[in-house]
Amino acid sequence: VFLVWCAIKFDKEISDALTRAWFSSYLENLRDRFAEIGTRSVALITEARSPEEYRLLDPLSPVPETAAIGALADAASLPDTNRVTVIEAEPGAGKTTTLKFLAWRQADALLAEKPGCSHVPVYIELKLLPPRSQTIEDAVQQALNPGGEHTTPIPWDSLLLLVDGLNEVDPQSQMNFKAEIRHLLSQFQKLRIVVAGRPNSFSGEFEGSVVVLRRLNDQQLITLFRHALRDVGKAPTLFDSLRASLFLS
Repeated sequence: VFLVWCAIKFDKEISDALTRAWFSSYLENLRDRFAEIGTRSVALITEARSPEEYRLLDPLSPVPETAAIGALADAASLPDTNRVTVIEAEPGAGKTTTLKFLAWRQADALLAEKPGCSHVPVYIELKLLPPRSQTIEDAVQQALNPGGEHTTPIPWDSLLLLVDGLNEVDPQSQMNFKAEIRHLLSQFQKLRIVVAGRPNSFSGEFEGSVVVLRRLNDQQLITLFRHALRDVGKAPTLFDSLRASLFLS
């Protein structure tokens, strides 16, 4: 009776431990793959997108869930605060870096057995998938089982799916991927997703909180220079020099 009671009471903890053990090699590889970004990244700030913008894109489209207009949040907290997040920003704003950082952060936390951390991160670049021949599900299966040995079903309810480059595939593929995401969300209630694309690449095809990445402020730039130079003292000096130059600024 005691064993049954323990199994029921600690079902989630047992499930998380088994998932962590099963994918330990995958998590270690993912953590090492993005270690450079994870250990030297600059925390980006997101701003909630105005829902009224969707009325301009498509007056008949459903208005997605959003935070208060102008609400700010640390990009690293997106998977913790939203089940589904869409990041929209111009090229070079940090969308890919943010997704890779989230993958590294989640893998590192899982391996460290951080309390409350249970979702296995999977990073997918849509533009690298073979056109018209591979789905997100195929990509997840390949990522988790690179050797091709599908010995276990994908633990969808324990995944953090990080989808990059929504706008970098042809329109038909975009429609297919969005439809697949909508289907996965309806099938698996605990699945968490962060999708990244350029402005207006998402028009409410599935429910999600939409945010944009803000430009780096002065302190973030100094932190960026400090990471790049690996020197605390030279970073402010470089920043002051850039600000003093009209061309470089």
